[in-house]
Amino acid sequence: VGIKAGVSELPFVNPPPGIYQAGFGGRDSDAQEATTFLNFEVLPPPIPNWATAPTIDGDTGDPAWLFGTKILIPIDATRSIEARLVHADSSLYILIQGLRYAGGSSTAAFTGIRIDANASGDPLAQTNDYGFFVDEWGNTSQQAGDGAGGMPVMSAPLAGFAAAVERHEGSWITELQIPDSLVGGWNYGARIKLGEYWITYTGDDRNWPPLATYASPQSWAPVWFG
Repeated sequence: VGIKAGVSELPFVNPPPGIYQAGFGGRDSDAQEATTFLNFEVLPPPIPNWATAPTIDGDTGDPAWLFGTKILIPIDATRSIEARLVHADSSLYILIQGLRYAGGSSTAAFTGIRIDANASGDPLAQTNDYGFFVDEWGNTSQQAGDGAGGMPVMSAPLAGFAAAVERHEGSWITELQIPDSLVGGWNYGARIKLGEYWITYTGDDRNWPPLATYASPQSWAPVWFG
């Protein structure tokens, strides 16, 4: 079972919420064939609360990460990047590991999350739809929708966003902290998009949901903050 993405088929692992159809086929000893289909729904994942916040230092050993919601960002049919999301002390915390360094014409790969805090699912990102990012060197940036099909970098970033990067041989890890005040509070439904960006050139991205586009919240995945 897989998710079709262009000409590729991605593994059906941590699929985004939605309605799916699975097909099952068989052939008996008389070469008679039959196929049946099953419709099923994947519900929005909840982001849990944890008593003690992880320390934003690039170390993945904090107990909170063990209880965070796990999301896999597919790289190809056999490999994925792991993200974990958890809430503590009035902030959303995100761990992303297994990230690749930039190659080709890209000077710095980056990762992060885009959030449609009111779950509007608009076709074009609005000014209250934000993106929070960090690159492989630890440089942070923020984006906001412009209502016209783009999410330009914010010249005056919102205060409170923090990130740390830990570099390893062949891959890097990051931890992000986003205060509730930057995403409209907590205990409500939202839409998010996670990704790994500009891996070998500008626009060489891997996303969750796999078919999401960067400035279209209607293509982002519904989740439950709380």
